[in-house]
Amino acid sequence: SPEIFVQLGHRSTDVKAAAFSADGKYLVTGSGDKTVKLWHLATGAEIRTFSGHQEEVTAVAISPDGAKILSGDKKGFIKLWDALSGNELRSMVVPWKEKEIWTLRFAPDGIRFSMLSGFSLSFWDGRTGQTLRKIDNIRGSHLPDRGESYLAAKVGYKDDYALINPANAEEIKKFTYDHQWFVRVSFSQDGKFVLFMTDDYSQKKYFLTLLDLTTGEKISSWQTAIEKDKNIFSINLLRDGKSALMSGGCGIELWDARKGKRLKVLTTSFTSMVHLSPDGRFFLSTGVRYAPTLWDTASFSIVRYFRQQPLARCNYAQFRPDEKQALINRTGAPPALLDFSTGGLEETYSGYSAGYFRAGGRSLLLIGEKGERVFRDMETQKVLKKFQSQYFELPQDGKYLVELIGERDFKIWETATDKEILNYREPSGSINNFTISKDNRHLLLCVNNRVKLINIASGKETRSFTVPDTTKIYSAQISYDGRYLVAFCRDDIHYPKKIRAIVKIWNLEANQEIAKINNARNMLGFKFSPDGRSLLVGDHTDGADSVWLIELATGRIQKTLKGNDTIWATAFSADGRFLATGDADGSIMIWDVAAGRRITLISGHKNGVRKIDFSSDNQQIVSTGDDGPARIWDIATGKEIAQFFSFADGEWITITPEGYFNASAGGAKYLNVRLGNQIYSIDNIYERFFNPVYVASVLQGKKAEGLADIRKGIQSPPDVRIISPKPNDSFNTDTITIKVAAKDTGGGIDEIRLYHNGKALGDDQRGVKLVSRGGETIRDFQVTLVDGLNTFRAVGFSSDRTESNPYEMTVSLAAPSKDVSLYVFAVGINKYRNPALNLNYAVPDAKSIAGFFRQKGQLFKKVNIIEIYDAEATKERILAKLSELEKTNPQDAVLLYLAGHGENVKDVWYFIPHELTYPEREEHVQTKGISSAELASAMKNIRAQKILMLVDACKSGAVMVAFRCFEDRKALSQLSRSTGTHVVAASTKDQFAAEVKDLGHGVFTYTLLEGLKGKAAGGSDTVTVRKLMGYIEEQLPEITKKYKQEAQFPVVDSRGMDFPLVTVK
Repeated sequence: SPEIFVQLGHRSTDVKAAAFSADGKYLVTGSGDKTVKLWHLATGAEIRTFSGHQEEVTAVAISPDGAKILSGDKKGFIKLWDALSGNELRSMVVPWKEKEIWTLRFAPDGIRFSMLSGFSLSFWDGRTGQTLRKIDNIRGSHLPDRGESYLAAKVGYKDDYALINPANAEEIKKFTYDHQWFVRVSFSQDGKFVLFMTDDYSQKKYFLTLLDLTTGEKISSWQTAIEKDKNIFSINLLRDGKSALMSGGCGIELWDARKGKRLKVLTTSFTSMVHLSPDGRFFLSTGVRYAPTLWDTASFSIVRYFRQQPLARCNYAQFRPDEKQALINRTGAPPALLDFSTGGLEETYSGYSAGYFRAGGRSLLLIGEKGERVFRDMETQKVLKKFQSQYFELPQDGKYLVELIGERDFKIWETATDKEILNYREPSGSINNFTISKDNRHLLLCVNNRVKLINIASGKETRSFTVPDTTKIYSAQISYDGRYLVAFCRDDIHYPKKIRAIVKIWNLEANQEIAKINNARNMLGFKFSPDGRSLLVGDHTDGADSVWLIELATGRIQKTLKGNDTIWATAFSADGRFLATGDADGSIMIWDVAAGRRITLISGHKNGVRKIDFSSDNQQIVSTGDDGPARIWDIATGKEIAQFFSFADGEWITITPEGYFNASAGGAKYLNVRLGNQIYSIDNIYERFFNPVYVASVLQGKKAEGLADIRKGIQSPPDVRIISPKPNDSFNTDTITIKVAAKDTGGGIDEIRLYHNGKALGDDQRGVKLVSRGGETIRDFQVTLVDGLNTFRAVGFSSDRTESNPYEMTVSLAAPSKDVSLYVFAVGINKYRNPALNLNYAVPDAKSIAGFFRQKGQLFKKVNIIEIYDAEATKERILAKLSELEKTNPQDAVLLYLAGHGENVKDVWYFIPHELTYPEREEHVQTKGISSAELASAMKNIRAQKILMLVDACKSGAVMVAFRCFEDRKALSQLSRSTGTHVVAASTKDQFAAEVKDLGHGVFTYTLLEGLKGKAAGGSDTVTVRKLMGYIEEQLPEITKKYKQEAQFPVVDSRGMDFPLVTVK
């Protein structure tokens, strides 16, 4: 079934191994990040990740039919994978001493395979995992497949070598090599030539010899100097046997293998590997400092990169109690607040590296990138305390802050008043750890082998507890009821590996030790249950896959809870009824604490789970792990609700298992759709699965009915291509015909669409019937070219509106340049037929936009203004005037501005014209409103390719329901996508949030005008569409908050070409 997934690339650029499929469609890579990845070679799209190795992957292979993948690692583990499902079929291990796997190769039957490990060649049966044969003293590499694989083997001590048939280990041909050892060998892909390389550090030279394998004769012999930091690690003889690639510290160099002459330096970047495609047309290079790179062997130019995406891995997530929000800490990006009412980020805390809720979510501790710490109130945003201490403690209740200054000086502050209440200097030994007791009465100091209790009110030591001298106390805490002291200790002398720890429990009232618990897990430490009666400790008796629940009063182990694998994370629910454990294998278990019984097993993380947190109502948990996203789960069912992905460039995606997603403006570009091993962009299903409303609903635990489910399949989209004109054709006349062909791949053909310079052409044709022309549907588009380059992009849609991968090409027009005109279409409605809908600033705002370009339109040959206000702004008149823009020329620019009321009915956005009196009635809106579909149709028929649509539409109020703003976002975003135009819209809950008397405008239009006047120019002398959109997106929320309104977040979707609007200097 299809899957929506985030393309991440290898976490490490240190790709160790690569293999091309026999048909040249796919690439397999193995990396230092311990994963194997399958890529689509033509597009560079990541198809699938294979996880399971515990060491860096050093060898990969793909079967001749592309159905199976082999991978081997540094420790000698071999894994056989199903390429289509990603499932591991078999795991094997090298049984001899030299375990690091150098190369893997499938036999032609796709069942047997060969392996070079150390200097041994072995043959295996992939069905049984058994070794069939082993040949020692191999010092060569595979020939290209020709029935069976052949290898070069060293059979003598000095200069006697042979070709060996691995099927029977017999010699095929002997030959002589001039040097004692060769360290590198490469065969030409036709199997006729072999190139040997020897390094001689005494002479500081590499010696290379090219042999004819048919005759055994030496063709050439040459040498090159060993240069400092430019060692050669790899040689690759190209298909013709005449030239070779040498790579390593030298980068990549092209050499004439017959003359021994360096022809070209392709890159000077350190290159760890070069791998040739089976047909010799391409090669892949990898290096520690650059992404895997595909090269063309004809031109020796770069074709594409297989990049790591800038994923900001979520490493910590914490619910804000009683609020539908979660704080997410991210590697490579600042902490951010995930808002469940939108499914997106509400706030990003720039300049900080981590954040933690305190005081039940009423306050927030932020850790600065340069060491500063800020403690602030979440409601008022007031900063309660700033400090610089590297070592500090701020307990969960947030009442006191304790700082360690220097090595032994402590200060305790009351955070509400910023008042210093204790200044204490510890007179003895080094301090291992410190904290404040749960009841806020004591400062606990772990000093070598002692725990000291300092009374915060008096500043005096009240008691101390000691363990043997060989033991150090690393943490300690007093139970919630103040009756018990627990210390976590480690005997580093008797247990130097620092794996096992000791837990000691004292009864403070009786002043005596209750229990000593050995074999505790160092990594997990200890946790009190919320009721204060039990202690959670990791068990290391027989491994690391269980935890103990210990009764504090007696020190007895009440229950042992066993996980699937090493337990990395634990969390109690707020009421203590439930416990969650997260394992190294990615599983999460929910336990009934009283019964000691597992109630839910959750699977989904692809790697170990690092952090878990319960929602305050015990309905959900949020977890983070080594795989990158934060995941939200339903506790009762164990099913995933959504995943949240974050990227270092500020983009984000929230996606549900059904495939519905919400994303930042550029976040969707990181999503792909996998159907078998066919990869599509998220654009292919954007129309069906971009649904912020659905995402927000399920995050809030509300029942949401989706019309589609990606797991149930999609209709395969057609294959689309432009058959005429040819790419890079040049024309002298501006009117041409574009012929687009679409081939049905099983999902039908519902529409063929053509974009010209990003703008969709008009005249939709749905339900296209196949014509008898080689099984393809042909559609002609009459287009008018603009000066210079013209880019065309064709797509097709299947019967369920799944979009095809695009076909793009460019042609040019060699003709005199044409004048460019601007058309401003301004609509504003203050006075409605129903006076209850009247607004204050819609008409002035629209007139301000028209007036601005009337005065500042010097960039254009002519500025044409169309204005429609109040009673004239009927549906009929607005659409009629829009149709007049069909007479524009392709090189012209159009700005559409609509100010008034807007509504959303069943994922369709409507602009409310003057005569619509009952916006609370859906059928009234559907028949008398101007739908986004009608606007899209009108915009497609506008010949001008540069279109910016601006919408300042507040809600009528009567029909405002939850999520309506997000329904607007979906409808308006799809309007932009379907037409290839720029759309910026501000859709607010009511007119009061949209209009601020002090500004004299609606906030959206005020921000827009400020940007046009120069603030959006970014230091340049022009304001372009994209600069203006960026300015509005950044400034609109800030300006609305400044005027004490609810933050207004615009819909911003940019699909057309960028173009200048105004000069500011």
